[in-house]
Amino acid sequence: MKTKLSDRISWLQQRVLTSEALPLNVGRTFSWHRTATATAYYLNHCETSIYPGELIVGHNGRVDPKGIASFQDPVPDSETKPRPKKTEAFVNQGGLILCGNHQVANYQKVLSHGLSGIVDTIDHRMQSLEITGESREFLSAMRTLACSMIQYGRRYALAARMERSKCDDVTRRKELEMVAHNCDRVIEHPAESFWEACQALYFTYLLVPDSPGRIDQYLYPFYRKDIDAGRITPEFAEELLSCLWIKYFEYVGKDHPRTGITHLALGGLTAEGACAVNELSYVCLNVADKLEIIRPQIALRWNHQTPRLFIQRGVELLRKNFGNPDFCNDDQIVPALVKIGIAPVDARDYCPSGCHEVMIPGKSQMGSLMGEFNLPKTLNYVLGVETMPSGRVIELASLRDWNQFQEAWNLVMAEVVSTIHEFSYFEDSRRAQVAWGFTGSLLTDGCIENARGLAQGGAIYNYCNWDAIGLANLADAFMVVKKLVFDTKEITLTGLAECLRNNWEGFDLLRKRIDLTIPRFGNHKPEVDTIAAEIIRDIAGMLEKYTPYRGGRYTLGTLAGYENAHALFGQQTGATADGRLAGEPFAASLGPVAGRDRSGLTSMLNSVASLPHNLLPTSTVVNVTIDPGLLSSATGVDKVAAAITAHFMSGGQQLQLTIADRLILQEAQKDPARYSSLMVRVAGYSARFISLDKDVRDEIIQRTVNRF
Repeated sequence: MKTKLSDRISWLQQRVLTSEALPLNVGRTFSWHRTATATAYYLNHCETSIYPGELIVGHNGRVDPKGIASFQDPVPDSETKPRPKKTEAFVNQGGLILCGNHQVANYQKVLSHGLSGIVDTIDHRMQSLEITGESREFLSAMRTLACSMIQYGRRYALAARMERSKCDDVTRRKELEMVAHNCDRVIEHPAESFWEACQALYFTYLLVPDSPGRIDQYLYPFYRKDIDAGRITPEFAEELLSCLWIKYFEYVGKDHPRTGITHLALGGLTAEGACAVNELSYVCLNVADKLEIIRPQIALRWNHQTPRLFIQRGVELLRKNFGNPDFCNDDQIVPALVKIGIAPVDARDYCPSGCHEVMIPGKSQMGSLMGEFNLPKTLNYVLGVETMPSGRVIELASLRDWNQFQEAWNLVMAEVVSTIHEFSYFEDSRRAQVAWGFTGSLLTDGCIENARGLAQGGAIYNYCNWDAIGLANLADAFMVVKKLVFDTKEITLTGLAECLRNNWEGFDLLRKRIDLTIPRFGNHKPEVDTIAAEIIRDIAGMLEKYTPYRGGRYTLGTLAGYENAHALFGQQTGATADGRLAGEPFAASLGPVAGRDRSGLTSMLNSVASLPHNLLPTSTVVNVTIDPGLLSSATGVDKVAAAITAHFMSGGQQLQLTIADRLILQEAQKDPARYSSLMVRVAGYSARFISLDKDVRDEIIQRTVNRF
């Protein structure tokens, strides 16, 4: 009999707990040829198992690592060369951290041309007279990779036919024959049916296992064609999508909160700028609703043309409390991307990847994100509470007014930005000397045309993103300095520095007064909101002065990603002028410090919306916690959907919601075993509450719970 979807899910949950995986992107080497040979060995020798009831096949199977190792060179000196001393000093002080990177493959090209079409493009490019030396070796390696992946699909076709020969169930035999047919055709040739297209997407994902991209846009033409021709029913299309969802989930696993984000987008805009929400967008939401699995993570793209029903349907999913979806605003993100030089037609095609790093699918190496830097520490440098690695000392007595104080901070921040550039240049140059991003280079426009890999700047769009952590803390601290030091002159800069050196011990009354009387970011207080906006403008202006190793430009974000930098940096930073004690976490991303937004949700969102989002084209999230009771009725769902829409119409860029009561979170902190399934939004990702470090859990508990 036909395998039920619930049976597929049950089997998967058992398999994920016991499986061992070997990444598809293997080895480090100077040689494109040797990397291609090692990857081809993997694709030609890895397991091609087909599991009970599978309609979409392929997985990151195991293979004898000795076979791959035989094609690898020793680790080059560039991999072991120490970082520049100034950079390393900032890192050791908790001022900078290096992060990962994300990619989105050109799924559309695979669906419309197949890898055979990409091979034809490579052959045509290799015929050019100027393609010699390393460029020719790179193109030859790309060809080897493409042909190996084609063979990988054929191996699965053979595996499906072998399974069919052993199967007695008539229905399952028919399914396996279709699986074999699909694998014979894709990933080599353009997809012709909805089922083939789903299979092609997953084979492509195995080459670049990161963001699945804009699934409802890629698959809709195949869906519409097959539905209209009567080849599939909506119910079977939903089942195929469910199988695809499960394969994504299988790849990344379910328990580790900091790996395998697998972020995709639904809705948004077409290339022409029309509303892209279609019937398949809703089918994808239905699949997520029924499966209730943590990955893939879903971003709902909103713009002024988006149907209200689409956002409402997304809010309804929040009731299931499995961390999906989040919401992002095309009307802010698209213009911000255009501002940094991305063509409008490409900007409209953006997709979040990772935690919420914005990418241009199949055309970009956005450096998302290269690293994160500690904003509150910069003020401690000014005050002399912490020592800059360069030894720079600010004479506090010389800072007689607010403007001079700001100039001093700008000097310190400029030195940090200079170090960020030095750090980025070093790391990118090191990546360029190895085969970093090898498989992604095959499926990123520009790499074949330029005969250069992703790490060598081959993509059409090259950007290097750095994220500022602790914006709200710094804005609040600046407000304390402005009010108490320069406006009322109740304390000197030297006196404030003394408070911080003592971790506010002995200065409890002053700390209490700061907490109760100084305006805080997140309460729609123009004075402090303006300071936060000026900080963003100042840093963005400083970054514009530098050009990254791969070309392009630096971009600014505020995301505390899976590194949980707001907690990590907090641990490495002493007391700060906003009243924070040493070691406490900073604000997460673009929102207020946890618990300091005391004027209601609307005021908090207005503060966020007032910031210059045109300077934050990527890596920006806002966390909102709401009481679960709010979603118990249709009226509550309408209110939340209206709040999201109003925020975006006011200029906000992104929202992600945690559905939790503080008492429940506190209970989960005390008795984790009882709350193993409790989900929360952390920074730019969802995770099981009990899987997080204690300081991160504490920060989440302190966030304001909104009840409207």
